[in-house]
Amino acid sequence: MGMQLGMKMVSKLMADPDRAKAVVDVVGKAQQGRERINDGAHRLRNAGQLPSREDMARLSRHVGALKREARRIKDQLSQLLPINADDDHA
Repeated sequence: MGMQLGMKMVSKLMADPDRAKAVVDVVGKAQQGRERINDGAHRLRNAGQLPSREDMARLSRHVGALKREARRIKDQLSQLLPINADDDHA
Protein backbone atom coordinates (compact mmCIF):
# COMPACT_ATOMS: atom_id res chain seq x y z
CA MET A 1 0.00 0.00 0.00
CA GLY A 2 2.79 2.45 0.89
CA MET A 3 4.60 1.71 -2.37
CA GLN A 4 1.45 2.42 -4.38
CA LEU A 5 0.92 5.72 -2.58
CA GLY A 6 4.54 6.69 -3.22
CA MET A 7 4.27 5.82 -6.90
CA LYS A 8 1.04 7.82 -7.18
CA MET A 9 2.71 10.85 -5.57
CA VAL A 10 5.74 10.63 -7.84
CA SER A 11 3.45 10.23 -10.86
CA LYS A 12 1.55 13.40 -9.95
CA LEU A 13 4.78 15.26 -9.23
CA MET A 14 6.31 14.29 -12.56
CA ALA A 15 3.11 15.02 -14.54
CA ASP A 16 3.95 18.72 -14.63
CA PRO A 17 7.05 19.30 -16.81
CA ASP A 18 8.19 22.28 -14.73
CA ARG A 19 8.02 20.31 -11.49
CA ALA A 20 9.69 17.31 -13.12
CA LYS A 21 12.57 19.53 -14.29
CA ALA A 22 12.86 21.04 -10.80
CA VAL A 23 13.04 17.55 -9.24
CA VAL A 24 15.68 16.45 -11.75
CA ASP A 25 17.69 19.61 -11.05
CA VAL A 26 17.52 19.09 -7.28
CA VAL A 27 18.56 15.44 -7.56
CA GLY A 28 21.43 16.39 -9.89
CA LYS A 29 22.66 19.08 -7.51
CA ALA A 30 22.49 16.66 -4.58
CA GLN A 31 24.56 14.12 -6.52
CA GLN A 32 27.10 16.80 -7.47
CA GLY A 33 27.32 17.87 -3.83
CA ARG A 34 27.93 14.32 -2.72
CA GLU A 35 30.66 13.92 -5.34
CA ARG A 36 32.30 17.15 -4.18
CA ILE A 37 32.25 15.98 -0.57
CA ASN A 38 33.76 12.62 -1.53
CA ASP A 39 36.42 14.31 -3.69
CA GLY A 40 37.25 16.74 -0.89
CA ALA A 41 37.53 13.94 1.64
CA HIS A 42 39.77 12.01 -0.74
CA ARG A 43 42.03 15.06 -1.23
CA LEU A 44 42.22 15.62 2.54
CA ARG A 45 43.21 12.00 3.15
CA ASN A 46 45.85 12.25 0.44
CA ALA A 47 47.14 15.58 1.74
CA GLY A 48 47.48 14.15 5.21
CA GLN A 49 48.78 10.90 3.78
CA LEU A 50 45.96 9.07 5.51
CA PRO A 51 44.74 5.74 4.18
CA SER A 52 41.41 5.58 2.38
CA ARG A 53 38.43 3.69 3.79
CA GLU A 54 39.15 0.90 1.36
CA ASP A 55 42.78 0.77 2.53
CA MET A 56 41.68 0.66 6.17
CA ALA A 57 39.19 -2.14 5.46
CA ARG A 58 41.85 -4.13 3.59
CA LEU A 59 44.39 -3.58 6.38
CA SER A 60 41.83 -4.61 8.98
CA ARG A 61 41.19 -7.87 7.12
CA HIS A 62 44.94 -8.52 6.95
CA VAL A 63 45.33 -7.86 10.69
CA GLY A 64 42.51 -10.30 11.40
CA ALA A 65 44.14 -12.94 9.21
CA LEU A 66 47.49 -12.41 10.94
CA LYS A 67 45.88 -12.76 14.38
CA ARG A 68 44.20 -16.00 13.34
CA GLU A 69 47.49 -17.32 11.95
CA ALA A 70 49.35 -16.34 15.14
CA ARG A 71 46.73 -18.19 17.25
CA ARG A 72 47.05 -21.24 15.02
CA ILE A 73 50.85 -21.24 15.35
CA LYS A 74 50.62 -20.71 19.12
CA ASP A 75 48.25 -23.68 19.39
CA GLN A 76 50.59 -25.84 17.34
CA LEU A 77 53.57 -24.81 19.47
CA SER A 78 51.70 -25.50 22.70
CA GLN A 79 50.96 -29.02 21.44
CA LEU A 80 54.61 -29.58 20.53
CA LEU A 81 56.08 -27.92 23.63
CA PRO A 82 53.72 -28.42 26.56
CA ILE A 83 54.19 -25.68 29.13
CA ASN A 84 54.72 -26.89 32.67
CA ALA A 85 53.06 -24.54 35.18
CA ASP A 86 55.69 -25.47 37.79
CA ASP A 87 58.56 -24.61 35.44
CA ASP A 88 60.32 -21.35 36.37
CA HIS A 89 61.88 -20.95 32.90
CA ALA A 90 58.83 -19.16 31.45
